[in-house]
Amino acid sequence: MIKMKLTRIFHFDAAHHLPGYKGLCKNVHGHTWQVTYTVEGERDNKTGMIIDFGILHEIEAIILGGLDHTDLNKLLPNPTAENIAEWIFVHLENLLFPKINLVEVQVWESSSSCAVYTLDDYYKEYPHDLKSK
Repeated sequence: MIKMKLTRIFHFDAAHHLPGYKGLCKNVHGHTWQVTYTVEGERDNKTGMIIDFGILHEIEAIILGGLDHTDLNKLLPNPTAENIAEWIFVHLENLLFPKINLVEVQVWESSSSCAVYTLDDYYKEYPHDLKSK
């Protein structure tokens, strides 16, 4: 079977502030966040797909339910782009496994700035959660 990657993008609007930070982001403000994520898997000989985009869309809707039009500080104590990328990765991974491998999540705070959280980061952060894939 042939391994392939798929990438999807979704957006959400949410407010946050960075506690303990001395710059402008210490104040409550909002972003239209862009999330780009990549999955990898073997292409099914019958369907020609590694996963149906509709399934990914349904999983995104679950993630968005916890993020869109919220105060991210109620979800995470320090909602930096880095911490949001990790949160999304962990939640996507839990929804996707064992169907498909999540490779990375990018969280774009603006059109020029993003944080990237990868499968390698996940295994370093959560070694007890190593999954046989």
